[in-house]
Amino acid sequence: MKIKEIRIIPKANARFFEIQYTYEAECIQRNLNTSNALAIDLGINNLVTAVSSMGESFIIDGRRLKSINQWFNKENARLQGIKEKQNFGRKPTKRQKTIARDRNNKVNDYMSKVARKVIDYCIKNDIGTLVVGYNETFQRGARI
Repeated sequence: MKIKEIRIIPKANARFFEIQYTYEAECIQRNLNTSNALAIDLGINNLVTAVSSMGESFIIDGRRLKSINQWFNKENARLQGIKEKQNFGRKPTKRQKTIARDRNNKVNDYMSKVARKVIDYCIKNDIGTLVVGYNETFQRGARI
């Protein structure tokens, strides 16, 4: 493994180090069946509602993301009220930056896990076509 780049980023009176590594990985070429499709509908309460062309379906809950955002908005409003009473100014406080970073990390983690679950499902079920939303170009006998 070789170090490609090191960045020192000042955030909230601290230094964060971001290190990028480069390494050789063996590329696995999967020959998935492109006539099998997975249609995905994105939403709020149900983040992912998916139906395959074989008739199987699954749902990934989105209420967890709503909960994370609701907590952040509530806590940020409380901190904003305190900040205004203290005439702090327009800049966010350290605590506001901390909860924003915490929320962003949780959202990124959850979205990465959701994407991984969808891809693993496609690989496991030999699905080579992924349709997000409405798509007229992919039709197989009946509409999905």
